[in-house]
Amino acid sequence: MADDGVRALIAEAGVDARRLRAALALLSDGRWWTLGDLVRESATSRRTIEALLRELPDLEHSGDRFRLPPAPVEAPPSPADPVTHLLPAHAQVVEQMAELIAKAPRGRHVLDHVAATADTVVRRALLLGTRFSLDGARLLCVGDHDLTSLAAAMVHPGLEVTVVDIDDRILGYIAAGAARLGVSVHTRWADLRLGLPPPPARTPTWRSPTRPTPPRASACSWPVPPRACATGTGGASCWRTG
Repeated sequence: MADDGVRALIAEAGVDARRLRAALALLSDGRWWTLGDLVRESATSRRTIEALLRELPDLEHSGDRFRLPPAPVEAPPSPADPVTHLLPAHAQVVEQMAELIAKAPRGRHVLDHVAATADTVVRRALLLGTRFSLDGARLLCVGDHDLTSLAAAMVHPGLEVTVVDIDDRILGYIAAGAARLGVSVHTRWADLRLGLPPPPARTPTWRSPTRPTPPRASACSWPVPPRACATGTGGASCWRTG
């Protein structure tokens, strides 16, 4: 299992090699795993898992599922869950998010989409609330196929959320969901591979598929300067507390 290809991937990952080691431990535990389940459980990207699977000569296949011959592979330690005790009070939000996720546009492989579970997105929203004072704050979600914006807005009614995404389907779905739920979530199309968009003349709203190519920007011009950012499987989330 630990051949030269796998060692090279782990070495290239550097400090983030923990996710690859976690995926190897999952594949070696005797269970069958789909690609999506491996991505979710190891909290890494689809492309990283695909690269790992290509380097495993002993990989067993069963339809769309994979596993390695059972072997004692030590999994990296995981931190304690800081929000489990808060979930019971938000059971209704979890149910609403489960329905929203089930009806959301299908993920696009080229955009590395893997949907998060309703439980996960509500945990994200709760974790933000344990770290920051969010009443009157603004949250910027850079890519939001996971619909974390809607969960955060429901859990924290005083929070103003803006979503920037390249996928018009996701933006339209989030905008419609926010209107139906009565929460403050604004949406804006942008391809950040071309640079940061200029400041909008008014509150960001969803743009139709007919749009000009966003110009390059040499400096950050988005009107919500973040104080902290966190990246994950569904993209990056940035927020400020003032």
